[in-house]
Amino acid sequence: MPTDAKSIRNELRFVAPTVSASAGRFAELVAASRDVGATRARNQKVARIADYLRTLAGTPALLALGVAYLAGDMPQGRIGLGYAQLNALRSVPPATEPSVRLDDVDRTLTAIKDEAGTGSARRRIEAMSALLARATADEQDFLLRLLVAELRHGALEGVVMDGVAKAFEHGRIEQCNPPVL
Repeated sequence: MPTDAKSIRNELRFVAPTVSASAGRFAELVAASRDVGATRARNQKVARIADYLRTLAGTPALLALGVAYLAGDMPQGRIGLGYAQLNALRSVPPATEPSVRLDDVDRTLTAIKDEAGTGSARRRIEAMSALLARATADEQDFLLRLLVAELRHGALEGVVMDGVAKAFEHGRIEQCNPPVL
């Protein structure tokens, strides 16, 4: 059984019976990350992550994204935007209300990574700028820290994996063997 976030994300193919109305909202992930960063107690971190992941249980693709982002992993890997470019995007005015969803982030990051050819650097910046313009200040901060691998919210991969195990009532992730659909 895989124990790293990327492998676990790829293994999550099960469906739970209920889906929260706010499931998939990026703001919910950001709030979970903020709460995790606000406590030093590992069991509280695991419990908060588990609570959040349960809201995504009915949508395996969103669940996989939630696990990846909380662990500081981007399914796309490097997307072709450097630190200086991302730092310059910090001036994009934030949205006042959350509207970004996890799958919006995933689609945008995939599109940015797939950009190639003449003008691709400009198009990458424009796409990221458009996503950031739809994001609240907290969402922008999380996204930019995710993109430069500086989440630092106190949820290393092991804590996130324990959150997955707790969310779906397994003792430790090494013992977890979710059914594959």
